[in-house]
Amino acid sequence: MGVLGRLKPEKVFSFFEDIAGIPHGSGNVKQISNYIVDFAKKRNFKYRQDEKFNVVIFKDGTKGYEDSSPVIMQGHMDMVAVKTSGCNKDMTKEGLDLEIGGDWISAKDTSLGGDDGIAVAYSLAVLDSDDLSHPPIEAIFTVDEETGLLGAGFLDVSDLKGKMFINMDSEDEGIFTISCAGGVSVNCVLPYEKEELEGAVLKIKLDGFLGGHSGIEIDKGRANTNCELGRILLSVFKNTDMRIISIGGGEKDNAIAKRSEAVIAVNADDIARIKDIIKDTFEEIKAEYSVTEPSMKIDVEEINRGMTKSMTKEDTLSVITLLVNMPNGIQKMNPEIENMVQTSLNLGILKTADCEVILSYAVRSSNDTERDFLVEKLRLLTECF
Repeated sequence: MGVLGRLKPEKVFSFFEDIAGIPHGSGNVKQISNYIVDFAKKRNFKYRQDEKFNVVIFKDGTKGYEDSSPVIMQGHMDMVAVKTSGCNKDMTKEGLDLEIGGDWISAKDTSLGGDDGIAVAYSLAVLDSDDLSHPPIEAIFTVDEETGLLGAGFLDVSDLKGKMFINMDSEDEGIFTISCAGGVSVNCVLPYEKEELEGAVLKIKLDGFLGGHSGIEIDKGRANTNCELGRILLSVFKNTDMRIISIGGGEKDNAIAKRSEAVIAVNADDIARIKDIIKDTFEEIKAEYSVTEPSMKIDVEEINRGMTKSMTKEDTLSVITLLVNMPNGIQKMNPEIENMVQTSLNLGILKTADCEVILSYAVRSSNDTERDFLVEKLRLLTECF
């Protein structure tokens, strides 16, 4: 008996535990796709699997419903694969370690992939059942939903007959949601020039933040380490002669960044004062997020001295200014539905490439014009620098 063996409905949680044991982060879906194909083969269901690893399974209606209109059940099979800073699990090769705490199922030191897992598990349980009365079922399992609905965009639907479509990726048991938020992935690229200078090299690392899903947890008041790192760098830049060497943070554009770091070049004589500035700014942030971020921490260490290549002073200021001024988080609440976020965005990934700093956002809105205007705002701010 597995970890979830005593939970009901047994068949649903049995499939969920199977899924959790298979690595299935976005872009790493072949194994989970083949698991679903094997499920169909063993039960002699008609199925197809495309080159992107989307799977469609067809099941006839039960007695008395053979000629009914088909119902489409759809879920995605990929998860946002993120882990805590101290976790050594290779999520591209290893499954999850499930835990039960009270009424909650979670995964030790990693994300759970709850929405995709329960969608696939419920659909497989319905397909596997021999005592449910149902019309013909067309079950769709798509890939790479978390990175932009890529599987759904590729899927061939020419042989599907159903007109009723039920997406199974729900967060709430027993609740049907009739709504949708449109999403856009946005990369903002800021070029910079390098110069050589002599000094000390410091690494600033933010860690211990809670992070979370940029859709369902954007309203929890949590800090985004990419944005808070910009605030710390601004304090240092205002008070000392500082240059950025590199900057980075976050793992996925749709996950709230919980770890970030910057490598900076400074005057060696100013190290003690710079550490005090960083500490003071961090204490301000810590006080502001004392309720929602109880475990945040910062580490500052000197890693080198001598000649180094860094961004110019002007480009250092541009990067910092962009970080502290770009919108992030909730932009508008829905005026008609209580406590519902209408428009938001998340700076999920910050990275330094060769002479470029890249800011990657997940933009969400249930209003198309608000979404498009927010994308345009990001474009204009980036172009200003």
